[in-house]
Amino acid sequence: MKISIVTLFYLLFTNIPEPGVLFYGILRDDHCLSLTEQRLKWSFTPATGGKTLTLTSPVKALDEGQGLFSYSVLVPLATAIEGETIPENAILVSDMPAKYIRRLQVEGSNLVKVDTVYLSAQDRGTFRQWSAVW
Repeated sequence: MKISIVTLFYLLFTNIPEPGVLFYGILRDDHCLSLTEQRLKWSFTPATGGKTLTLTSPVKALDEGQGLFSYSVLVPLATAIEGETIPENAILVSDMPAKYIRRLQVEGSNLVKVDTVYLSAQDRGTFRQWSAVW
């Protein structure tokens, strides 16, 4: 089977995965819930409206009985390329920061935190610490 140079270039360089942004931190549970059996549900919605990206991540206990837990969640990022399909499981970024509504919920509970976060192409491959208390 022969493959043209154009076809080979297309196969190698289209839809290249981009590094995402890793959010990590500590969750403090003052409600005495056992978060170790739970998962975190994350949603990122463009403040101007649009498709919401939803992710889940596990929770890890940092100590026994003190209500401290850690998490990490990798948020995939993508850049629009003319003529290419935008991945459905990523946040579309550009050079200009865009405002997103970040919502965190402990699955199976009514514990919810909502705030805003700005994401741009400069966030590729970065780490952001974010902690919460209930």
